[in-house]
Amino acid sequence: MKEKTLFWLFVGILFITIVLLICSSAKAEICYDANVAGGMVTEIEQCRIMQDEMQIMQGMVDSLQTQLSLIEEKTKLLQDSLDKSQRELTIQEVECNKKIKEAKPTFTQKVGTAVTWGIIGGLVFKLISLFIL
Repeated sequence: MKEKTLFWLFVGILFITIVLLICSSAKAEICYDANVAGGMVTEIEQCRIMQDEMQIMQGMVDSLQTQLSLIEEKTKLLQDSLDKSQRELTIQEVECNKKIKEAKPTFTQKVGTAVTWGIIGGLVFKLISLFIL
């Protein structure tokens, strides 16, 4: 039994030694030069700064999109108001043209006025000729 225990103890020590050797070689591969490590730290900090800037820019984009939708709403309201004003202006123009047409004398009215003035003129002439002769 002692031999089995010694055997397993030897296997355990051998296993631990192998693991330590593997860890040592892996550790040597992970180590970096001070310049490389400094560059990595600088790049990581730049990435964090860029992330912060991206969040700020995303906030700006959201704000601009809100402003754009407000401007689009305002433009739509102004367009609706313009359309309404144009319809009202068209109605007023039609009414104005109608009133102008109604205010102008017709051909028969013009003829009647001319005949009336002709008769009045004739009567005045006749009266003047009666008083003079």
